[in-house]
Parts: sequence; C-alpha cells; structure tokens
Amino acid sequence: LMFQASPYEPAPQKNPAKVKMSVRLGTTLLQEDSQSARVSSRITHCEVLPAKQELKVQLTVNNEGNTYLQASGVVAIMDHQDNFLGTFKIPNRTVLRGESAQLVGSWRHKLKPGKYQALVTYQYREQSITVTRNFTLF
Repeated sequence: LMFQASPYEPAPQKNPAKVKMSVRLGTTLLQEDSQSARVSSRITHCEVLPAKQELKVQLTVNNEGNTYLQASGVVAIMDHQDNFLGTFKIPNRTVLRGESAQLVGSWRHKLKPGKYQALVTYQYREQSITVTRNFTLF
C-alpha cells in the first residue's frame, strides 16, 4: 500500500516541496503443534514502584518454551496485618519463544504511609507463578 502527497501550489514555485510516504502493513500468524509444544516460562525480575497516589508493578518474564505465550498478571495488595486492600490487572501481552518481555500494571490508590505487601501472580497458558514483594509508602 503506497501513499503519496504533495502540497497545494496556487502559484508555480521554483523548488516546490513534495512529501512522499510509504506504509508497510503486515500480519504475524502464530501456530503450534500441540504434540510438540513445550510451555515454559519464568519471572526474571519483579519490582514494585510505590508512589504517593499510584502503585506500579514491573514484571520481566522469559519465554523458555518452544511456542508463544499470552502473558498477563494480577496483583493483590495487602496491609501489614494481611488485610486485603485492592487488586489490579497487568494487561495481556504476547511473548514469542525465546523472548523476554516486561509486563507493567498500575493502580491509583489512597493508601496511607506504611508497610504493605504485593502478591504478584504471573499467568500464562493456564499456568501461574506467584511472588510476594514487600514495599513501604512514605
């Protein structure tokens, strides 16, 4: 698909300006053989970034299998007495085989300064891994 544009020229000019632009569109088809597909993934880094009104979780994952993954996450926030305070999702992302990806989710909160705990559940292909991270709001 090609696009070409040139400006409107009411009077002849010595060096008219021209703009040329091209766009390439493509599609990636993901397929697998269910007999030989090996699903394997792990968390390589998990960080909770607390701020005054927003909490951000960054999760770095590796796809160690031989097929693609749909990766996502859920984060539950607990106080120092293990009371549930809220939850938020980490959006879905496709991770191709052999690749790493960073999954990021955020939550606007009204937490008071103190010590908290984030239970981060990484989900992929009907499997999950949960890690716990303690953090402090100042």
